[in-house]
Order: sequence, then C-alpha cells, then structure tokens
Amino acid sequence: MSKVLIADDEEDVSAMIGASLCRCGYEVFYALNGKAAIEAAKREKPDIILLDLRFPKPGMDGIEILTAIRKFDKEVKVILTSGLGPEAKEVEGAQGLGISKFLPKPLNIAQLKETLKEMVGDNTGKPR
Repeated sequence: MSKVLIADDEEDVSAMIGASLCRCGYEVFYALNGKAAIEAAKREKPDIILLDLRFPKPGMDGIEILTAIRKFDKEVKVILTSGLGPEAKEVEGAQGLGISKFLPKPLNIAQLKETLKEMVGDNTGKPR
C-alpha cells in the first residue's frame, strides 16, 4: 500500500482529498503546517508528498518545507499544488528542488488519482 502525505493548511480540503485517496487504497497522513510536514515525512516515509506551495505566515512555505525534506530524503516524489499557475516564480523555484509534478488548485481528483497511479503504479508499489 502506497503512503501519501498531504501537507496543506486547508484542513477541509485535505480531509476531502484524503478520504478519496483512502477509498482507492492509499494510506494517507496529514500535516497542516511546515513543522508537522517535515516530522511526518521523517516518521512515515511516504511514497508521495502532496505539498501546497502557500502556508499562512508565520511559518514555512512549501519551498522551505521541500528544502528541509530534501536534506533527508532526496528520492520522495513530490506533487506541488497551488492556486498560482505553473509559470509562477515560486513554482519554477521548486523545479530545482526536484518536484515530480505540479497540479493547479482547485485539485481535480480524477487527475490527482491518475498522477498517483502513474507515479506508484497499481498502488502495490509496482510502477506501471
């Protein structure tokens, strides 16, 4: 079973996405801020992190979170999400930190599921 960490400050949105992914057989973990995201990434060792770009201040933003995670995990797949377009300066900066994919918000659940399937295969950890 593949593990997905949802790092987003919007609790209702995270819960909705997580419930949908759980029904597909993913093991889902949540983080509502940067510190929790980093701790969960260390503890749970997810296969994929669904990471929001923007978090309220004070606190870390998505780039700072990703930078911290890359210090101990260079391989985890990261899907960056944002209401900003893919051409935004912040999104371009994340490309250098090794994001696997960018998905615009609001998220299209069908597109997210297809992206996860492409990244981790049939949810048994075997790529397609």
